[in-house]
Amino acid sequence: MLVLSAAACDDRSGSSDAAPSSGRCLGPVSSGDSSLEVSAESIGPGSESFPVTASGMIEDTVFVVSRHMSLRPGLVAGFDAADGGLTYHEDVVVDGEASHGTWGATVSGDSLYVGMSFDGPRRSAIMRLDPEEGELVEVGSTAPARLIWDMTTAPDGTVYAVTSRQNNAGLWEYDPDEDTTEFLGHFQNDTRQDARSVAATEDTVYIGLGNASADLIAYDRESGDSRSVLPEELEGATFVYSLEATEDVLAVGTRSPATLTVIDSQDPEHHEVFRVPTGTVQSLEIVGDTVYFTSGSALWRHELGGESPERLADLELPGGQTRGMFHRDGTLHGVGNLGHLWSYDLEESSSRITDLDSGGRGEDPQGEPAQSLAVVDGVVYTGGHFTIGVRELATGELDQVYVPGEPKDVVAHEGTLYLAMYSSGELIRLDPETGEHEVVAESPSGHDRPRALTLDDDSGRLVMAVQADSGGAGSVTVHDSATEESYTIAPFADLASSAVVASDGVAYVAGSSGMQDGDDDAQVAAVDLRTGGVMWTTAPVDGAGVITGLALEDDRLRGLTADGAVFVLDTQTRDVVVEDAGLGPGGLLTHQGEVYGATEEKLFHLDPETGQARVLLEDLDGEWFTWPGLASDGCHLYTMSGSEVLQVGIPGEGSETDARRGS
Repeated sequence: MLVLSAAACDDRSGSSDAAPSSGRCLGPVSSGDSSLEVSAESIGPGSESFPVTASGMIEDTVFVVSRHMSLRPGLVAGFDAADGGLTYHEDVVVDGEASHGTWGATVSGDSLYVGMSFDGPRRSAIMRLDPEEGELVEVGSTAPARLIWDMTTAPDGTVYAVTSRQNNAGLWEYDPDEDTTEFLGHFQNDTRQDARSVAATEDTVYIGLGNASADLIAYDRESGDSRSVLPEELEGATFVYSLEATEDVLAVGTRSPATLTVIDSQDPEHHEVFRVPTGTVQSLEIVGDTVYFTSGSALWRHELGGESPERLADLELPGGQTRGMFHRDGTLHGVGNLGHLWSYDLEESSSRITDLDSGGRGEDPQGEPAQSLAVVDGVVYTGGHFTIGVRELATGELDQVYVPGEPKDVVAHEGTLYLAMYSSGELIRLDPETGEHEVVAESPSGHDRPRALTLDDDSGRLVMAVQADSGGAGSVTVHDSATEESYTIAPFADLASSAVVASDGVAYVAGSSGMQDGDDDAQVAAVDLRTGGVMWTTAPVDGAGVITGLALEDDRLRGLTADGAVFVLDTQTRDVVVEDAGLGPGGLLTHQGEVYGATEEKLFHLDPETGQARVLLEDLDGEWFTWPGLASDGCHLYTMSGSEVLQVGIPGEGSETDARRGS
């Protein structure tokens, strides 16, 4: 039976701050083993923010939509552009199906159109909001696509939406006059390719593709014919990330490399490409003969026919991304990715930022899914979207610290925090007292999604496993905290680096194929951290394509596969024992000398003798924006239950916590 109370245990971490705080007991969490009296207590949301990835402006009201998978249900809210006052709010639930946000929205006539994703069979749908009536209704299905990446409106009011790789980069059309939705086709057979951006003119719809490789498609609205108009200079980019079009000009923003490209709509061979030093071009607005765009927190202007773009201002926008920009009467209005409105007066060259007060979520805002979780010296750190939640266990107080991306893993070393950042692929060092950060190591270009970060205590080296989302494969970046020197290796030719743990100068790295549409067996490589050389590799589980977690227990390496098998690998003999535990993807770590793990639904223990998994808690319904995981402060374990951090006490004596973190 589960005991819902603060846990008492032998705190071997040496920190009195590790004692549990007063928290709220969670009702739905149940014990998986009635003979084991574990204790579990919620300490509250790990990170609270309002991630925004879509917006639209009608008259003086700016509408924002919560980021896909960040809030459940997804949220649509309207704010007065002048003062940020809340004018509309709706948590989007349709026929009992909770939505979970979007990346796409557009305005046609006097209505806002939003492309929402859903948990259930609805998958994704186009929804319309009439601000006068204040009613949000579903007008068209875009199933089987799971995600609408972008939306736009043609001059005649027709709405277009582009969708995810699940239907091979699709284009959809909604006619507001006829109230009909039509699937116009897909443009790539590569299952890793997304239709990422869209713009429309009287005759043409432009679709920006990316992930597997960049492309730019011109779709003839009358004939249905399509062709690529991607300039040769952009063939090495990973995404055509943003688009804006008039009858004469097509403005294109790319990622990796970050460029602004201006194309003659009548003659695509006539174009200009400009490198942008501040990062991916996120939002575009064409006003007369001027292209305005944002990149990072910078606002830029490019005069058509001019030599190069001009940097107008550093907006100092929290989160550093703009998710929609609109021109009204000499003023640019923008929406920040962490729930802020900004405006820039073009005549006065002055800017203003308005905090939207948690995006209108009310007095009890919900937490966001965790990107990562760590507990150090009585403080819980939960990675969020361009922020990290910092909660003091002693007081229960939660603060948010802005960071340049999403921390996919966090490790503490010598009084500082190291964060593995998506989508830069950087390893940054964060001072927990001041919030100041600096980049200490970088991954190769295109290697953008860190999967795990670990510390080799013996050498002081940090080891970051990184997946290349777009090009496939992956890498391992090693940073020596003593010398500040770093290097990168690729232990596998065609596998993504998906998990890592280190000890005694050796890193054990998992290489996986399944998340990149491969069918090779996942492997484990032993890497000498002094030389960067691969000592050996092995495929521990036949037929398993993805390893999501690793942890060390003396000379035994324990692992978890995405399909739920657990294995133990003798690092000396390389003998392997595999058990089909039916757990699903998750993380592992060594806590008080033994290995524990967590998935979205379960917290479990791996028996040190038999290797069998024993479920300690189940029905967690943990919300993660990465593979699920867990953390230890030396006394308690921590994982997610919903969007709240759960503190778990495990009875029994154990040796001191092994600081070698798994993933």
